[in-house]
Amino acid sequence: MNNNELEIVKDYKYLGIFFCKSGSFLSTRKYLKEQATKAMFGLLKKCRRNNLSIECQIDLFKKLVKPVILYGSEIWGFENLDVLESIQLRFFKIILHLKQSTPNFIVYGELGIFPISIQIKIRMINFWCRLVRGNETKFSSLLYKLLHVYYTDYGYESKWLKFIKNILDDCGMSNVWQNQTVFSSLWISKCIEQKLKDQFIQFWYSEMFKSPKALCYRLFKTHFCFEKYISELSPYYMYILCKFRCGSHRLPVETGRWRNLPRSERVCSLCDSMDIGDEYHYIMTCSYFINERINLLPPFCHENVNIYKFEQLFASNNVIVLEKLCKFIKNVQEKVVPPG
Repeated sequence: MNNNELEIVKDYKYLGIFFCKSGSFLSTRKYLKEQATKAMFGLLKKCRRNNLSIECQIDLFKKLVKPVILYGSEIWGFENLDVLESIQLRFFKIILHLKQSTPNFIVYGELGIFPISIQIKIRMINFWCRLVRGNETKFSSLLYKLLHVYYTDYGYESKWLKFIKNILDDCGMSNVWQNQTVFSSLWISKCIEQKLKDQFIQFWYSEMFKSPKALCYRLFKTHFCFEKYISELSPYYMYILCKFRCGSHRLPVETGRWRNLPRSERVCSLCDSMDIGDEYHYIMTCSYFINERINLLPPFCHENVNIYKFEQLFASNNVIVLEKLCKFIKNVQEKVVPPG
């Protein structure tokens, strides 16, 4: 170029995005993960220093860390996003004091938060709308039209275009792709966002009902939403209840899984019922905790117990009831797993 020899390199960084000769954006995703991880731990340090609430921490994550993750995602968002999704999940599990092995759908369910992939798809669709509706003399619009012709008429494989088409097809908007006409960018964006969220919620319900680790969780978790106890309880009680709800504990039903025991053999060792030592058993039926149950739990939990009462207890909005439930849970955990 201009009598200068251009060097052939494996990748080239331009405006924070790594362009590789292979067409892959793996280097970009690794770089963004590294930068986002630094931002995440910097945020965690400040949150602990200032004793910020969970809601405030999540809001700061959305404003300080997510923009790093999403940078340039309109271009590279069609590739595997697991490496970036793991940052968000790791942050949530840390602030809730959950084990990293806690199922992802449980974490999303407790906080009522959607995966990053949904936001990336929305950004890609918005970018596509700007290309279609934008100034036809712009270099980006000209390149898009050329790419589209090669994709539709000559069978050129464009992963980016194929991904855009799949988003529209999956959301029932194939006509928009076929006509290459965007009637309203705002309308398209809102429709795509709502349908992607609805699809994820359906996927979330499916994951919850087929997961063996959620047998008790689905008894009281009936809606995909932010659980009020997270903001209403003090941090001490909130962590106790959250870890118990999410299966991040050491009851027999969980420790037996670590030892690969069949579920039928993960029985309670504190009573003679031979029932499985899960959350429902210790809260509602274990005879070892009769006195504690009478002293700490509401009257409807003392006799003729059933699943409905179990759900009613965990769905309570009464702070006093939930704090007593946390005390009961703490007592159970100390007896099931003695100190030392």
